[in-house]
Amino acid sequence: MEKSSHQPEEEQKQTAQKQDSNTIMQTPLFLNLEENTPSEEIESLCMNCQEMGKTKFLFTKIPFFKEIILSSFECPNCGWKNTEIQFGGKIADFGIRYELKVVNQVNMNRSVVKSENATIRIPELDLEIPPETQKGTINTLEGFIAKTIEGLQDLQEERRKVDPATAEKIDDFVNRMQDYIDGKKFPFTFIVDDPSGNSYVQNPNAPSKDEYCTTEFYPRSADDYIKMGYNPELAESQADEDKAKHDEFVKDKSKSSSSKIKAKKGQTPEEQEAILAKIQAYASRKKDEEITASNMDFSKPMDDASNTYEDDDVRKEVMRFSTYCYCCSKEGEAKMCIATIPFFKEIIIMAFCCDYCGYRNTDIKHGGGISDKATRIVFKCEKPSDLNRDVFKSDTGIMAIPELDFAMAPGTLGGVYTTIEGLIDKVADNLEEFNPFGSGDSSTNKKYVEFIKKLRGLKDMSTPFTLILDDALSNCFIYNPFAPEDDPQINVTVYERSEEQNEELGINDMNC
Repeated sequence: MEKSSHQPEEEQKQTAQKQDSNTIMQTPLFLNLEENTPSEEIESLCMNCQEMGKTKFLFTKIPFFKEIILSSFECPNCGWKNTEIQFGGKIADFGIRYELKVVNQVNMNRSVVKSENATIRIPELDLEIPPETQKGTINTLEGFIAKTIEGLQDLQEERRKVDPATAEKIDDFVNRMQDYIDGKKFPFTFIVDDPSGNSYVQNPNAPSKDEYCTTEFYPRSADDYIKMGYNPELAESQADEDKAKHDEFVKDKSKSSSSKIKAKKGQTPEEQEAILAKIQAYASRKKDEEITASNMDFSKPMDDASNTYEDDDVRKEVMRFSTYCYCCSKEGEAKMCIATIPFFKEIIIMAFCCDYCGYRNTDIKHGGGISDKATRIVFKCEKPSDLNRDVFKSDTGIMAIPELDFAMAPGTLGGVYTTIEGLIDKVADNLEEFNPFGSGDSSTNKKYVEFIKKLRGLKDMSTPFTLILDDALSNCFIYNPFAPEDDPQINVTVYERSEEQNEELGINDMNC
């Protein structure tokens, strides 16, 4: 009886503990930075007076960039203060190296994010700022040099008494650095090398190409992983995986002639189902023409003998194969099928869903052979209903909007199947993602902010605009509700590919 009397209390405690645990799991760790955002506070040792002080931690997110951890220490005894930034998210797929040619004062005012793993170099000055120095810092180029001068000048008075020769050399070096700040040494090279891939150099001319800065992605070595704190045994295996992933990236990059890397973004279940539903909708429409999906004619009964393939024909079934999740690296299953868009061509749909972390992604590629000629599609978007038209932009297509003086290089966004409105949103999101200093408190480029505003404003249809898809492989598509008749709003031009296009696509090598 005594045991049973205490059982309800124990069950209530266990239930309360489970509820608290669920509440903690549901609360996001990284919160948007806004007023009254809660912070963690702990006691820690002051490195200046060896007394106890307080350190506050704030887990937040920089819009369009990454999760970060802000730490602020203050000692009530001696008044010493220190702040630091650490990246709370995962490391990027590859290491990154920025090489900026500084030719004027505008470049000196660029904002730079330096992670705790990044090294800054100025070869002409023979200056290197190691990862341990100025780590987790957001500053300008001029600010990084000025901070270095400040650090070198510490204890100079004492150094002149003890070691005058060394103090004199440091004074000479500080004077040289001051010449760089004053603009007397233009041009010079500013390099940021970060194996974690979490550093960033601002492009003040976004969305235009940065003519002074080049970006290089490289696979991390085992030494890079060890320096970042990885176990030596794990570092070797991770380095091998990075090399294989980088080789595949370089191979894909050469095919699409893309000049930038973009981390794959997950999809919500609704986004993935919407894409697949579009393809299924084409197969379910009843028209006089033959309509197929998975190479089966849906305009005929399923038991029609002409609607079947041999049992060993792979085009008949949805193919399934194992692959690793891009987000959590767990093994999952990808599904692939072949579908045909009426009056266009065959496409390949690949859908992946991770049962472990819930990551979803859908890729759409063109199928069939290489077209003999290139195609340029000019679509006049004149009314709100035009924004709902389906569009397929392939990874080899150039997208342009003349009214905004905007053109997007092949490879950007990859293969996208969406609506006109969805395509505008994806382009704007992509531009903002790769230029985190273009909006928010860090925004200094009025031209960029105005461009993004005009781009998103196209969805209001206050003024008509023109969408151009120019594809050397003729793999782009805009829905024509009048098919097979011509659409008065769509002008399609078929033309011969140039030698330069054939060279970029590797067609000249295939013709050898």
